Amino acid sequence: MLRSRLIYILLFSILMSCKDYLDIKSNSGLATPDNFEAMQRILDNMEVMNISTNPLGEASSDNYFLTLQSYNSLGMRSQEAYTWRIIDNNFPNDWATSYLTVYHSNIVLDNLKSIQINDANKETWSQLAGAAYFYRSYAYLSLLWTYAKGYEESEKDLYPGIVLRVDADPYKPSERSSIAACYNTVIHDLERSIPLLPRQSEHVLRPSKAAAYGLLARTYLSMRHYDKSEIYADSAWMISAKLIDYNMLDANTQFPFERYNIETTFFSQMSTTLPAMNYYNALVDTTLYKSYNKDDLRLKLFFAQGSDGYYQFKGSYAGASDFFTGITSAEILLMRAESYIRNGRIERGLSDLNHLMRHRYATGKYKDLGGLSQEDALERILCERRKELLFRGLRWMDVKRLNLEGRNIVLKRQIPEGVLELVPNSNRYALPIPTDVVDRTGIPQNPQ
Repeated sequence: MLRSRLIYILLFSILMSCKDYLDIKSNSGLATPDNFEAMQRILDNMEVMNISTNPLGEASSDNYFLTLQSYNSLGMRSQEAYTWRIIDNNFPNDWATSYLTVYHSNIVLDNLKSIQINDANKETWSQLAGAAYFYRSYAYLSLLWTYAKGYEESEKDLYPGIVLRVDADPYKPSERSSIAACYNTVIHDLERSIPLLPRQSEHVLRPSKAAAYGLLARTYLSMRHYDKSEIYADSAWMISAKLIDYNMLDANTQFPFERYNIETTFFSQMSTTLPAMNYYNALVDTTLYKSYNKDDLRLKLFFAQGSDGYYQFKGSYAGASDFFTGITSAEILLMRAESYIRNGRIERGLSDLNHLMRHRYATGKYKDLGGLSQEDALERILCERRKELLFRGLRWMDVKRLNLEGRNIVLKRQIPEGVLELVPNSNRYALPIPTDVVDRTGIPQNPQ
């Protein structure tokens, strides 16, 4: 692993984004027990801690397409992201955005180490530490899904993952850890967070045990460790077992889903640094749209037809045109259902799927599934997972893990020069690290 004397991220970006924190620290000494409130304000910075999901994975996936007119109107960075050939990506970028979340988490964890725990402060200390571990792991997992190859057990120690920062010292040399070490860090952070977090949080902008269980299930699903994904999805569902009955929603409204609705276990949102990934440019893949049954209420709740005849996605749980990327009870149920089926509990998996679909179809129109083979049940669950969780920053990871299992998903792009294809397991599935980060730190770039 290569090391560097320079910081892992541009220091000026940290200084600018953390001005409020630096003011607090210089005025009052953050590392004292009476500054729990200051630490909570750092973690409650929604722009840094919640609206920071990297959009590059979703921009690289097959949930959407750009018309040639939109493609030609976008800047070079959006065009490069759309065609999996990012060449020159400098600050500001989504690598920096994610590492600001890591940095803020580390500020809190570093300062909590200097506070002696007692009966009076134990609960507050625990919730702050648990939240910081959760946020850090959330950012790390997003970075891994974007900038590392898919997790393959036989190759987990061979390929580089991301830069792991376990404290807030920005001057420590940067090096890329192995994919195995990175996933182990995510898991370890989440395992530490669970006993410290409340069962349910005061607000879904803050982490909870249910959210940590859900994120562990996501992590193990992306690793294709379906036995453990089942365990943690089940633990999350036991706390967050609420579904929206889509029959109760008005499909004629512009954005039919309420922000912070009952299905939201943890709220996060895609950062808005990539023009290709917005409501007007990113049109729904036509084959995906046609896969919905006429009695499936998502057909009208998720999509709005534009003037060109193509469909835009209006089904975000962010309550607007921004893309929601948080954890929901529906996602948790789908993870448990898929894991059940892969682990041989086919009827349990189908029962979970049937329960969800009854909340998605017009009343009385859905026919429960049963008696399917494992392969047929798995095909159905993967189909419904894609239809339920589109534009949530999950598809890029799904394509990587499914292609490692031989699903042979080929992504295609129509651009003025012709049709581009991204073949399964290509090096391009590990997207390029920003140019300035590589230049300044000396960490190895992903081969393309």
